[in-house]
Amino acid sequence: MGLLAIGTPLEWPEAKKVAGHVRSWGIEQLLAIWRNAKGKERDALLWGDEVEYLVVCYDDDHHKARLSLRQADILQALAADENLLNQGGGVPDLQRGREKEAATTAPVFHPEFGRFMLEATPGKPWGIGFKDLLDVEPNMKWR
Repeated sequence: MGLLAIGTPLEWPEAKKVAGHVRSWGIEQLLAIWRNAKGKERDALLWGDEVEYLVVCYDDDHHKARLSLRQADILQALAADENLLNQGGGVPDLQRGREKEAATTAPVFHPEFGRFMLEATPGKPWGIGFKDLLDVEPNMKWR
């Protein structure tokens, strides 16, 4: 979906009131990016992917799964995970300490739209090499 900061989305009636401003701002940003990038040549093509998770709580007794609103708790726990941090992963919005470079960069976790969703992206962008293409699926399974 794209990068979101931790926060509460607007309700639809409030979002409709500012839709024109958001649209104008998006167009301005796109034009600014275009002006800065239109003359570039031979830049490396980098790309990424994301795995989106639904956070659920499963009731074994009744065999029911319910959405859990514990996204913030999970992100806090991931941000404090020393093993994840040492491998270069983490939660950028909550990160503490310095980022470390590792041979295999651990995933990076982000909040998603609802408080019951998380997103995991590779720790670094993919390049145009064949090895990058071969690494995508194992990396997604790891996440």
